This record gives sequence, structure tokens and C-alpha cells, in this order.
Amino acid sequence: MNTNHGRKDGARQDGFALVLAILTLLVLTFLGLSLVATTSTEQQIATNYRWSQQALYNAEAGLEVGKVLLRDASGLDWTAVMPVARAGAWQADGSAPTPAPAALPPPPNASGPNIRNFANAACDRSGGAVGYGVVLNDNTALHNFGAIQYQSSILGQSLNGAFTLWVRHRVKYNTPAVGQNSDDPAYDQLVLTSEGIAPYTPTAGGTMTTLARTNAAVKVLEVEMKRGVTDPCPGGTEPQQGLGPTGNNFSRCASPLGVGCGAGGGLAALGDPSRSQNLAQQGGTGAAGGCTGNAGA
Repeated sequence: MNTNHGRKDGARQDGFALVLAILTLLVLTFLGLSLVATTSTEQQIATNYRWSQQALYNAEAGLEVGKVLLRDASGLDWTAVMPVARAGAWQADGSAPTPAPAALPPPPNASGPNIRNFANAACDRSGGAVGYGVVLNDNTALHNFGAIQYQSSILGQSLNGAFTLWVRHRVKYNTPAVGQNSDDPAYDQLVLTSEGIAPYTPTAGGTMTTLARTNAAVKVLEVEMKRGVTDPCPGGTEPQQGLGPTGNNFSRCASPLGVGCGAGGGLAALGDPSRSQNLAQQGGTGAAGGCTGNAGA
């Protein structure tokens, strides 16, 4: 009977190794799946960061291109590229309706069924519900790029993504009455908006599908620009600035510094009359070396 009992105890332990092996495989499987999920998440984070940075770089590139195109635009102002200023004022708190912008800018500007004029108007706060403005249309003889929308290559350079540029009037706050906004009617200053996007997967019409835009990174930058700054120094002479706390010690439009005083001398370029007077009292006269009290005044 002892022998029979021993056989029954051994039979009860049959298959334990198989169960242990299955449990070990399950643990290893869960561990492997966790590592795969963690790796995939980290890879997705890195990919998102990469495209986010690329979109930012594309937006910055767009701003630089926009500055070049606006600099080279003909005319004394930007009437040819800006939309029509909205007439009247509106309440900043949204209690009164905002005047609608013109449907299209004056010709010859970008237009068409796929042009993103006044994009983001529905959630625009800083622009007074006008959105980003109108798509910048470069029709200059120097470049002639056309509508700067989803631009993936510019000035001979290809982008890893694309950018779009808009221009609009700047908004004047608290004018003409407190709590009201209005468009600045001037055409010599504007707001340039650049949207960088990455990656860029265009459709046949040169736009992007809703799914592609949803999965792409987007960065938007804005700058205010003013045109018509004249050269304060006739003849193209570059202004100089001293190291003093107020930037003095040089005249605003200085000639190249020379030696001595008088005609052709360096003292004529200095902007400190007291220093000129002190040097004048130390001697040195004549057309070539004379120092006068008003030299550099």
C-alpha cells in the first residue's frame, strides 16, 4: 500500500513543468509587449517633436522670404498686395458684430477656389475676426512667384514641408473710442503671417486634405512691418554710434574718420562740440589742420 500511495503522489505532479513553462512565456510575452509599446510611444514622441521643429523652421523661413518679397515689391506702399481696410470700428469684447472684410483684395492679388484668404477667421482674436488676411501674391518682375501658399520650394531651395504667407492691416486698439478696434487704413505698414507645416503631402490641386492637415505639425508666426524708412544720411553714408550711454560721441551721419582737424580731418566727423573746443584751444590752425569750436557740431 505504501508503494501504491507513492505512485499516486507522483501522478499528481505530472504536467507541472508544462504549466510553469506556459506561465513563464506569458510573463515574457507581456514584458515584450510593454517594451514594444514604450518604444513605439517614444518613437512617436520623437517624430512629433521633429515635425514640430521642422514646422517652426518652415514658418521662420516663410517670414524671411516674405520680407524679401515685400522689400522688392514696387511702389511706395503695399496697396497692390494688401486687402481693403474694413470701414468703421467694432467692439473689442465682441458685443457688436465685426465688419466683414472685403471678399477679395484689390487686383492683381491671389484669388481662386483653393486660395486660403482670411484663413482662421472663425477663431481669430488678435486680428479682429479677420483671420490671417489675404494670401501674399508676389507679382513682382524680379521674382513673380505668384500666390505664396503651401510653398515647398523657394529661391532655389527645397523645404522639408511648406509655408503659406498672409498680409493684412494692423488693428488699432481703443480707437476711435475706448473699447473699440478698427483697421489701420495705412498701406505702408502691415502684419505678415507665416504658417509653417510639416510634413507636406499635397493633393492634385496644390492644397492638403483634412486628414493630412490633422496629422501634420503647424506653427504660425506674425510680424509687423513698416515701409518707407528713408536713409537719414544723404549720399549713402552709414550712421555711426558712440559707446556713451546715449550713443553720442559721433555725428549721426559721419564721414570716414581721418587725421587732424579741418577739411578732410577726422574731427569734422566727431559729434562732441566740447571735445572739439578743447582741441581747438590746444592749437592747430589753417585750412588743413585748423580746429574750430563748432567742428562736428
